[in-house]
Amino acid sequence: MGKQKNKIIKYKDGLTLLYRKGKSQKAVFFEFRFRGGLYNDPQDKLGLCHFAEHSVAFSNSDYTKDEKSEYLKSLYYSNFATSKNSVYFHAYVPDDMFEEAFKTYCNYLVNMNISQEEFDNEKKVIKQEILRRKVDKDIELEYTWLENTYNKPYVRIRPAGIIETVDPITKEDVEKYRKENLVLKNCILTVAGNISCGRVKRIIKKYLQNSLPVGEDKTYFRGEDYTLTRKKPVMIINPSPDGEKSVISVIHYLDFDGVIDRSKSYMSFVINENINNAAKSYFRDIYGLTYHAIARFSSYINEYGCNFTRNYFKINLDCDENNIKTVLEMLPGFYEHMQSYMLDEEKLKEIRHRIKGFEKMKVSRTVREIGEDVSSTYFSDGYFLSKKAKKKQKKFNEKINYEEFNKFIKELLNQKPSIFIVSNTKDELPEYKKICSKINKNLKWSKQ
Repeated sequence: MGKQKNKIIKYKDGLTLLYRKGKSQKAVFFEFRFRGGLYNDPQDKLGLCHFAEHSVAFSNSDYTKDEKSEYLKSLYYSNFATSKNSVYFHAYVPDDMFEEAFKTYCNYLVNMNISQEEFDNEKKVIKQEILRRKVDKDIELEYTWLENTYNKPYVRIRPAGIIETVDPITKEDVEKYRKENLVLKNCILTVAGNISCGRVKRIIKKYLQNSLPVGEDKTYFRGEDYTLTRKKPVMIINPSPDGEKSVISVIHYLDFDGVIDRSKSYMSFVINENINNAAKSYFRDIYGLTYHAIARFSSYINEYGCNFTRNYFKINLDCDENNIKTVLEMLPGFYEHMQSYMLDEEKLKEIRHRIKGFEKMKVSRTVREIGEDVSSTYFSDGYFLSKKAKKKQKKFNEKINYEEFNKFIKELLNQKPSIFIVSNTKDELPEYKKICSKINKNLKWSKQ
């Protein structure tokens, strides 16, 4: 992106501007992000924030819904979305279109005149969205194991909510939500690309600060309570849609409390690479199975470091209903296979080489990718990663040795796994349980 310059500007009215200069691409990314999301919805109206996001697309303004749709298609890229702790509206545009696009988005956000007919139609759309995701076996599997693993009820539910809590939401609820939450005090605006900071500030004053209300001070919950509900492995049988393949999901959890240096998040990349290599060489290369494996280390982050509240390794295996038992019986062999995939100096060197390539690739990312990264990093961490922090991270990456990685991998995989199966076949459940019990009983290799 050429020469870059980061700025964080906090206005008296509460607006936060994240600015990143980049001249090498004649484009600009901008995003309005508001705290909120499912975590902050009323318990009896989960999905309210997501409904408010939808309403921005259909509420009356200087543009009809069809005109909005056509305009958004004319941009390089645009997206409205709701997460567990925020709602955002962003676009990626040619630099000479920035002011007009910014003005248009402000118009969408400010005007909240919603007709009852459009509201009722949009509620049907949202309910169909919720139902559609329930028949997606991969999404349903993800939320099934969340529901049966963690305490916090919000963790178990999608940002769109559930039918029972979306039904009671009224037009007045949505309008009230937008007036209280889509406000300057709650807005983090990101602008990245070929535009000067001075021009951005003039455009903000002209179109945003003169239209969007300031709002009241409000506390928003953005963290996650991923306290495990149980230590013992669980096994759930869920029906999959007719004609769909079955899925076996094996998950190893590891409680790892305490604040550690931020740079150790590097461990997740290395461990993920190593376990994926082992899974590929075993499940795909030997048995021809389609798989997806991930080692995830998720956390609540502040300026002092990371408090790792959940760590897990998960592998999903696609199979037919008639060979679920066969695939389950492959699992003990995978753990034995993993022994030959413990890291040594040479393997760690190879992974570090790939990480360097990944970092170089990030330098040549598009303005859109840079902007999205700036926004999500600031929202999660509360700051840009400083040069000092990057230097510290690099030093750690070069210092840590393969034995530390192996110790962590063994500790992770020694935890008795939770095994979830998505299938239409329930007759074999006792036999499946017997196999899973045997796997848990014999899982002692990592203590050797």
